[in-house]
Amino acid sequence: MLVRLTERIESMNTKKLSSVVTLLLCVIFIVLIFPLLSYGSWTKLNLSGGSIIDMQSFPNNPDLMICGLIERGLYISHDRGLNWNQINSDKVYDIAISDNNIVYVATHKGLISSSDYGNSWDLLIDHCTRQVIVHKNELISVCP
Repeated sequence: MLVRLTERIESMNTKKLSSVVTLLLCVIFIVLIFPLLSYGSWTKLNLSGGSIIDMQSFPNNPDLMICGLIERGLYISHDRGLNWNQINSDKVYDIAISDNNIVYVATHKGLISSSDYGNSWDLLIDHCTRQVIVHKNELISVCP
């Protein structure tokens, strides 16, 4: 009986030691190794006021970005977000960019699109649009 009790205590100590070692390895990973796996650093955008609802970069030109602020409209950057120019002041709900660089933006006034990197815009649907989905080069869904 005493031998069985001793074996049981040793088994429990081994399990506790195993749990402590596992916990220690997790802490070491989180504190020392995980920060080394980060993919870059964060930079504050030069956009003041408003909440960003969506931000996209162009597939063929990562320097060119488009950003929608809920209450402040649509902005474009030609330098990876360092400087921004307002395109319009419509309330933006969603942004999608096709593989051939056509931009679709769902706004409270309707669905607008640009095929020249945001230089000019066409109104495709003239009523409030909340979501737009693009697959490859096709507009496949517009949710009013």
